[in-house]
Amino acid sequence: MTTKTKTPTQGKGARPSGGRRAASDAPQTRLNVNINSQTAAALKDYADQQGVSITEAVRRLVGVGDFIAKAQDEGKQVLLRQDGETERVVFSY
Repeated sequence: MTTKTKTPTQGKGARPSGGRRAASDAPQTRLNVNINSQTAAALKDYADQQGVSITEAVRRLVGVGDFIAKAQDEGKQVLLRQDGETERVVFSY
């Protein structure tokens, strides 16, 4: 069995530098959203664990969500593997 690992920045149109333009080159869009306290806490926890700003945490998590949504749209499955066990994860929006 062959396992192929692909990160969200790999694939069609990916940039060799990890998929990001320099901050000064990237067009900016200001985003103002309302989120509940549970979502705010999860976002802060992620940012703290990764040592990044809330803005960077939002960028990363939106990128992951986009990657998963596109994969599912293509008929792909999201699988979690641990200790020889495989679990299929279904994201419904």
